[in-house]
Amino acid sequence: VVPVVRNPDTKGIREIDAEIRALTEKARKGGLTPDDMANGTFTITNLGFADIDLFTPIIRPPESSILGVGRIVKKPWVRH
Repeated sequence: VVPVVRNPDTKGIREIDAEIRALTEKARKGGLTPDDMANGTFTITNLGFADIDLFTPIIRPPESSILGVGRIVKKPWVRH
């Protein structure tokens, strides 16, 4: 289930956040329509909540690209 935020280039971050929250609630209630999920162009997939570091997201046609985000992990590093 991948709902689409329409025209994000014309919205502020708060508007986008509100739309994502509304679509999430609609999905939880089983109310998404095919229109709510059609014609996306770019997807952001976050699996960090599932403690996943790396994964290979799958692009759904007709989208042109996808960004897969895993969890944030603290790692030691050396500064030269």
